[in-house]
Amino acid sequence: MALINILRVNVEPGAATNYERGVRWLTGAAQASSDVFKWTARTSQSSEGLVYSFSTRAETYAELLAVEPVPDLARRLLGEGDGNAFLELVGTGVRSNSSTIIRSREDLTTAAQRSEPAPLALVTRVRVALVGQRAFEDLIRKVNEAAIKLNEKRDVFVWQTAIGDMSQYGILQAIDSPGDLDDRKPPQELLAVAFGEEGEQVFQAAAPHVQEVLSALSIYRPDLSNQS
Repeated sequence: MALINILRVNVEPGAATNYERGVRWLTGAAQASSDVFKWTARTSQSSEGLVYSFSTRAETYAELLAVEPVPDLARRLLGEGDGNAFLELVGTGVRSNSSTIIRSREDLTTAAQRSEPAPLALVTRVRVALVGQRAFEDLIRKVNEAAIKLNEKRDVFVWQTAIGDMSQYGILQAIDSPGDLDDRKPPQELLAVAFGEEGEQVFQAAAPHVQEVLSALSIYRPDLSNQS
């Protein structure tokens, strides 16, 4: 089971240029020193506005919780003076930020291991009542099975919150080109085509327990990532 810390930063659109300039500054310093701290960056536009997501992967809680806070990391990589300048640069225009620790759900995941993230991803966050989580997970498994049966390509990575809101799941569908979305059926339609009445029953068993669904198209940002 992999653990991932996701830092989500909501930035005013007018401040994006300076924010990215600051992140590139820190990324360049991390890459130049071959720093052990690695992260993957993505950007997305949603009802929240412009959001930057930085994910850090670990195998244990001890490893994940040992990661430095961003201010400490910046001062270590850039020095005290430049570290403070970095914090001032990226802090201007930030509306909000939040950090969530999630755990991968390999039992629900179909995505193959990639050397580099897909250029695009459809990220869906779903809040499910605790009493209905088994039905929701059965739905994910059945949708995966339907995609295989119909030869519909779906590289799906599923996670669940490990610390915090335990009712939240995330489903990330890797997308190599925007045209991939045109070929994908919505889950209910996919189940109906693949399994008929059986598929509809699985969908209806889970649907009443779903409390919220939010989707956004995210873009992988190698220029803001330190993966090498």
